[in-house]
Amino acid sequence: MGENKKVQMEEMNSDIAVYSSYGGSISSAYVDYFRGFVSKLPPGCHYLFYRDSQYSYTMYFSVDIQKSGDVISGYAPFYRLTLSNYNNDIRFSTGMENFSENVTTGLYYSDFSGLPDLRTGGYYEMLACIFTLCFIFLFSLLFLMFRLPKHFRSRSYF
Repeated sequence: MGENKKVQMEEMNSDIAVYSSYGGSISSAYVDYFRGFVSKLPPGCHYLFYRDSQYSYTMYFSVDIQKSGDVISGYAPFYRLTLSNYNNDIRFSTGMENFSENVTTGLYYSDFSGLPDLRTGGYYEMLACIFTLCFIFLFSLLFLMFRLPKHFRSRSYF
């Protein structure tokens, strides 16, 4: 009976897909946090930012990072943010290491083509522009509504 159970378990294991509860998605708070680092990088410096585990975010940056097909690799300095104890303990580490990441297997941010870039098109900047344009439009409209009738009342055409 033990052998039969073992065969059933092997058959069942071959049909099970690996499931990740966090799905590799990145909280916008951490994206904004690392966006600040990326904004300070010198021109020509490449970077790669991703979530490498459920509780860890890593960003590599260097002019020597290379992209070959779907793989970004190199020997580069890194910033790593590690969360533990239900996000109450946050550790920040730096260093240098070799890395090689296949960018088709998760959510990656980079300045290489085909990946979302942290340097461009901020959401809040776009909202600020829309707010400014709406404010100018409403101010102009209200100014015309209240200023023009007064202007025409003061002139006597008869």
